[in-house]
Amino acid sequence: MKLSEIFQALTYGELRQLNIGGAEGQGITKENQNEILTHVNLGLTELHKRFLLREGRVTLQLLPGVRTYTVSKKHAQSNRESWGVEKYILDSMAQPFEDDLLKIERVYDAKGQELGLNAGEGYGHPLNVRTISMNTLVLPELLKGDTVDVVYRANHPQLIREDNSFDPTEIEVDLPYSHLEALLFYVASRVMNPIGAGGGFHEGNNYAAKFEAACALLDNQGLRLDVGEGNTRLQRNGWV
Repeated sequence: MKLSEIFQALTYGELRQLNIGGAEGQGITKENQNEILTHVNLGLTELHKRFLLREGRVTLQLLPGVRTYTVSKKHAQSNRESWGVEKYILDSMAQPFEDDLLKIERVYDAKGQELGLNAGEGYGHPLNVRTISMNTLVLPELLKGDTVDVVYRANHPQLIREDNSFDPTEIEVDLPYSHLEALLFYVASRVMNPIGAGGGFHEGNNYAAKFEAACALLDNQGLRLDVGEGNTRLQRNGWV
């Protein structure tokens, strides 16, 4: 969808009675786009944390005697700004690792075999991979090969208004329409929270509750990413 669709939905929906972004004001103008974009970016990140909407993949070059690896941009070979650290992420200037990792989902060895990841009963298995933080993993001692591939839940790219040529009708937002309502509730909650309660009713908290309810409904519907090769369609309970 286009960013302009999100702005329009907010203008005539959740923000319609507000001076900032509402239809009763001047809508989302160039003067308040950055403020609304901040909330949209945070909402996109929250949805991408909760739901598997995007995946990324990086290859790690394994180092002798090293078992712990952090998937961070400072370790990427394309990064010319970090010094004094090992560059074991095999990316390129054409396709750099963008530090968009939210959660490690799967790990594959050099032969393409999926390794166990925090595997419950197999936690002590000699080929089980452990995560000790969001982006840090510990590889098993008996692992063979000189590379591993890490597949991760990826964040949405940040939407940035750099100059007056910024055109919401040209900005693509990679979010399924099924998740749009939840995003609108999230943005409305953040916009209204500083306003506080009126007559004992807190509109920001109301929209926060609506966001949680919308996420619960999406979760119950079983929407997930189809992770087949080259395929990013959503499936519902096994059906495309």
